[in-house]
Amino acid sequence: MTLNQFCDKTLHLFAVNQRAVQKKVRVLVDAEFFCTNEAISLISFALMKKYNASQPTVWNTYQCYLKSAMQNVTAGVAVADAEGFQFGVKVVRGAYMDYERSVAAAQGLTDPVNPTYEATNTMYDHVVAHLMDLVAERGGERVNFIIATHNEDSVQKAVQRMWELGLPAGEGSVVFGQLMGMCDHVSYGLGQSGYLTYKSIPFGPCRDVMANISRRAVENKTVFHRLKQEKHMLRKEIGRRTLSWSQKVTT
Repeated sequence: MTLNQFCDKTLHLFAVNQRAVQKKVRVLVDAEFFCTNEAISLISFALMKKYNASQPTVWNTYQCYLKSAMQNVTAGVAVADAEGFQFGVKVVRGAYMDYERSVAAAQGLTDPVNPTYEATNTMYDHVVAHLMDLVAERGGERVNFIIATHNEDSVQKAVQRMWELGLPAGEGSVVFGQLMGMCDHVSYGLGQSGYLTYKSIPFGPCRDVMANISRRAVENKTVFHRLKQEKHMLRKEIGRRTLSWSQKVTT
């Protein structure tokens, strides 16, 4: 990418965010490869400084497969406090593990990725708990975040932590998110319990959409282990709704 192209894309981002402010929608900036995340975060902070004075319009993404995830989040909060803007955060596990490890090995660098999937899970839950503590401490001001995960254990821990801290389910400082068509039973359960839950829909050319979905599949290995459970729950729900409908018809 040339300098002119970079400047054009940056100006386009500011235009998108201006439109988002007008329409009262949020802009979630995705994270990419480890080597480019610092630059992406700097641009995100510049957007936050401009557009997050009164509400968290721009949200930066933090990948918890990185060993530095907690450090990055803590540094982001410090920047937001120092610059006086609201801090929007999307917490994900991450989808570039193999690539990051291969690049680090080829360049003789320290592997930036947590050694195991379990270590990533631990990092994810610690980051979520830390952000919840900040939300509770500040009364829902200054920090808002989305728990973007399909991992049921992480969702259950987050819900339990919200209950312990007395954070309202539908207040909006803490929300959940999953891909449309993936772990929908988790989303429905959250929604029925009053938690704000967003469903992400990849949109664009087929080659880009398929690449995005394949990365999410790598990121969410546990999803495929639970397909049998989800199919059973769907059949049970279909049966319940069919029975309920037939009873209404007969009465």
